[in-house]
Amino acid sequence: MVLGKGLAAGLALAIVWAGTASADTFCVHHSGCPASNHNFSTIQGAVDAAANNNSSSATKDRILVGPGTYSSISSGNSSVIADQAGNPVEIAGSGPSTVVAWPAPDGNNDTVVSLGDPTSEIHDAGVRMPVGSQNFGVSNAGTLKRVAVFAPALESMGAGVYGGTLRDGSISVPGTASGIVNPLLVQRADLTANVPVDVGVTFNVVNVEDAVLRSVGASGFGARVESSLESGTLNLRHVDVIGDGSPNSVGVRVGAGNGFVGSTSASADVRSSIVRGFAQNFSRSGSTGCSPPGGQCGPPCDPGMPGCIPGTPTTNVASITVAYSDLQPATTPDTDSGPGTLNESSPGGNTIADPGFVSPTTLRLRHDSTLIDRGDPASPAAGDSQTDRAGLPRKVDGNGDGIARADIGAFEYQRLAPRVFASARPPAVKRNNPVTFTAAIVDDPGDTIVSYKWKFDDGGTATGRTVKHRFKHPGIHRGTLAVADVTGRKGSGAARVFVGPVEILSVSLSPEKFRAGHRTTIEYDLSASAPITLAISRCNSSGLECKHKVGQLQSTGHAGANKLHFDGKIAGVPLPAGRYRAVVISGAGSIKTRSGALSFQILSGGL
Repeated sequence: MVLGKGLAAGLALAIVWAGTASADTFCVHHSGCPASNHNFSTIQGAVDAAANNNSSSATKDRILVGPGTYSSISSGNSSVIADQAGNPVEIAGSGPSTVVAWPAPDGNNDTVVSLGDPTSEIHDAGVRMPVGSQNFGVSNAGTLKRVAVFAPALESMGAGVYGGTLRDGSISVPGTASGIVNPLLVQRADLTANVPVDVGVTFNVVNVEDAVLRSVGASGFGARVESSLESGTLNLRHVDVIGDGSPNSVGVRVGAGNGFVGSTSASADVRSSIVRGFAQNFSRSGSTGCSPPGGQCGPPCDPGMPGCIPGTPTTNVASITVAYSDLQPATTPDTDSGPGTLNESSPGGNTIADPGFVSPTTLRLRHDSTLIDRGDPASPAAGDSQTDRAGLPRKVDGNGDGIARADIGAFEYQRLAPRVFASARPPAVKRNNPVTFTAAIVDDPGDTIVSYKWKFDDGGTATGRTVKHRFKHPGIHRGTLAVADVTGRKGSGAARVFVGPVEILSVSLSPEKFRAGHRTTIEYDLSASAPITLAISRCNSSGLECKHKVGQLQSTGHAGANKLHFDGKIAGVPLPAGRYRAVVISGAGSIKTRSGALSFQILSGGL
């Protein structure tokens, strides 16, 4: 693979801000940096300021980036963001509205972002690649969190991300490009590309966990390992490797070629994963040869003629182990050649059952999936992610047998009881007027609700998600919905509605004079239950004009006698000494009843 020019280019930082050696915060179109020399119009300007701040000691500075599209390339740089080793930064975007983009729609051998320090990170942002050949979205030595890297059209070669760690993000690169090349860790991510995970050149251990890898286009690979320089292992744990059915496509490919440093080995360990939609599920090819390859002038490792340098015989091992995974019967037999093994039997636990996805685009498991509680019994191991692709608990008793065990695949079936969020509209009506009751239901995806039963506090009943009901008597009424889903799990929720009007039969206040911090008591009688508002206004010195509203208190009253205590404070703030008037209001919306005015005086002297 040929690297984009931004991956290898050196960075000449222009120091434009003089600061201290302690960690600092800089802003790019973002509030939070009151000092003018901490505010910048470009992200690179803030990165340069951080580099100057780190000139004497490497401290991790924070760069807050507001919404917008950032595509300016500073003089001397070849990327929109160019961060060097020794300049650790945290670049915090504002979510999808923060996009770092190549300044032109097309380009070749270009890298949008270069993150050079292994402790640097970018989070909550998007990266838009140019359309062309050998382009890279991010050259990453650090960590990307909640970052979406994408190309708007077909890419030829290149990759969305090169190296580093990707968490809780996504890569979408159509064409013949790779999703991520030579990463350290991919965790809780969605990758769509011809080769979503592409490992080669120099690597040791690459871990991909709780991820969805979608291979698109002809001759694609879900995950590929090709090693000719050094040995390494690709671990896939709870990964959905999904192809589009293209000819010559392979789910997981491992190849160990002739190396320059002696024998090499490459391996993939696939556990608790789903491999579907490929012409071949697996392909592995080991080899024998000579190191260095130039030593093979005649027969293997035999100079054969003057001037040839003898080489060293090599055995290059390519191995794939598959366990506790779901495999689709492939149309083409797996490739299993050369030194190494394709091991699907020890420890085994594999299946070819239909995974039971909710839909082709929603890869959560249905309640009847046979992959529930079929993952590796030891999953998640110490150091593995403890959550699934959606961030939900990984190890759940999904089949209800009383034993928690991880599922096969990126998403864990949660076996949740339905949660019911009922509502009533309008929230206040007059007697005998219709009220619409409905509910939002949150359940495991694919778990259909099969039963809706409403009960109302006046004895009425109804069935269905959305129903209408009329109440004959005033008061606060309740409708309760009980539901059951296809698995038999149940849930319920209730909504209230005010039916009016409700009369205020009597009202009084005592004492009429008190100091703030002490209290007076308002007593009132209601003909039925109702929401209660105590509205308070400030009066003039004579107490005759009370036009200045100072606040209100909310309560709920029941039918009959009620008491409301008032300590002379509104929202915790004492009212100043003076004359006031209070009115008790029963009801809600446009259906309200007001009491007569209650006068009181707050005396000076306070608390």
